Amino acid sequence: MKIPPITPEDTALAAIAAFDGPIFVDFDETLYVRNSTEDFIDLATPGIIAVIILKALDIIAPWRLTGGHVTRDNFRVGTILCLFPWTIIIWRAACRHYAAQRTNIALWRALHGKNITIASNGFTPLIRPMLVAMGGADIPLIACALFAPGQRRAGKAALIGAERLAPAMLITDSTDDAPALAVCAHPLLVKWRAARFYRALSRIYFPGDYLSRVKRPGQPGVLRQLCIEDLGFWLLLAATSTPIGLTTLAAICFLFASFWSVYEAGYAENDRCAARFEAEPVLTPQARDFGEPYFEVKAWTPAILYGVLGLDLLPAHRSLAQITSWAAALAALRLVYFIYNRLDKSSRVWLYPVLQWFRSFALLVLLPATPIALLAGGAQIAARSFGYFAYRLAPPAGAAHATWPALPLRLLQLAFLLLALATRLITAGIHGVPPIPTMSFLTWTLFLARRELLNAARHAHLINRQR
Repeated sequence: MKIPPITPEDTALAAIAAFDGPIFVDFDETLYVRNSTEDFIDLATPGIIAVIILKALDIIAPWRLTGGHVTRDNFRVGTILCLFPWTIIIWRAACRHYAAQRTNIALWRALHGKNITIASNGFTPLIRPMLVAMGGADIPLIACALFAPGQRRAGKAALIGAERLAPAMLITDSTDDAPALAVCAHPLLVKWRAARFYRALSRIYFPGDYLSRVKRPGQPGVLRQLCIEDLGFWLLLAATSTPIGLTTLAAICFLFASFWSVYEAGYAENDRCAARFEAEPVLTPQARDFGEPYFEVKAWTPAILYGVLGLDLLPAHRSLAQITSWAAALAALRLVYFIYNRLDKSSRVWLYPVLQWFRSFALLVLLPATPIALLAGGAQIAARSFGYFAYRLAPPAGAAHATWPALPLRLLQLAFLLLALATRLITAGIHGVPPIPTMSFLTWTLFLARRELLNAARHAHLINRQR
């Protein structure tokens, strides 16, 4: 659907002043220069507990059952209201303060005396008290009900109705409102200078933030993939080498969070070095704008906290040797990343497998591993390294830089594991391939490769039967 061009702010204000018909006004980042949903969630207390719960929600992603990512905020706000019910009381009190600071004054003045209706994809329980605090208690409001995800899916055009939009002016900042802008008589798509988007609870770092918000923004399921592929391997490694209960399970999760915090410090430095030293850095817009000056400290703080918690919960109680080993592993990881980030691109390929070794086997400094776990981890390292070698060493002819190849890396990981298991079976016999660890890692790897395996099977054919 064609999106109208962005209208300059001054032109939009002049058009509003000259218009006498009905006007529908977006709320978030338009009349209110922030996002009401994010500002509400940001008030959840205690913040660290809210962050953990919301991260778990992102991993589970229940909105896949209600229409996709567009309904994500229904679950986020609903979770905060259910588990932190005092937040709505704090929100209503904060509205008076926020209204004084975050109202789009120029737009508010231009709308004075006009026939306006607030039309938002946000939620009525959050927007209504803010509108009252702004002095607009009598202004009609069309917004989404919290427990009606279908309204979010339908969008603003369905919320307002085509008949009401047809003679009206619609003022919005969002290209998601293109269907509504196409229906109305006077569409105004405006990016207001004062408008800013601030992610809720961004003051609190949680492992995975840099990956999901900066390194791979806009990719739903990236945290879920991290948990299934990386944390999942750590849990299997532990479960197949030592008795594992809820305490050990929690310990492994804390240790992984500790590890990943340091890994993300390397991620952030990788982007900083690319921006500073590379002629054509491949960076996301979020990485270019990332201005956290103390991110290293922000990442190492939870790394230490989660590391201590994880070590304390391990079956073999925390000892100086364990603390020293884990600290040495994290320091070694950070040193490898420090060198990796400063090497030229073609030389980095030889350190990339080392980083992948840490991702799979950092836990070995604390726990033993079965031979099958080592084979499974080796297959994971080999597949990921193969993809990176193809990325770095085989750029398209004449291209300024390579792009990540569309290789079936998880299927490749499965193939490596099957070859390794076959070799183990031949050299060590049936007793060298214990059934429970073998089936655990094989099932996990098959699950990861399921889509690529089915795709390969669909495209396979016998060439002698083509004629």
